[in-house]
Amino acid sequence: MLLSLRRMFGMEKTRQDLIRQEIRAASDIFPQDPGGRKFDFFYYGRVDDHTYEWIFHDWFKTGKDWQVATTRYLVQPNGIYRAQSNQPYRPVPREEARRLAEAVGVYYNKIKTAVYS
Repeated sequence: MLLSLRRMFGMEKTRQDLIRQEIRAASDIFPQDPGGRKFDFFYYGRVDDHTYEWIFHDWFKTGKDWQVATTRYLVQPNGIYRAQSNQPYRPVPREEARRLAEAVGVYYNKIKTAVYS
């Protein structure tokens, strides 16, 4: 009951609210490019005890409409796997895994102070 009262009066943030705040806090990890593309990168959650999902959105305009290309990363003990445009997951190359790990580190540093402190 207390939980639903908090939600009713806006005192508790939903998971989607937190994801939006994290995206804003970490928005400069991949800055908007001169062509108008924007990028969102965020932690989506745990799939199971050993698998974590990260999402990268690449927003771009086609005419006056925004489109999005979504890349999903699964981080597991035995490797990192990527899926794009509803294709099956495939292992990522070592350099891409290194860049993802670097982006995750920057992301955590940004959100821990901007969202969770």
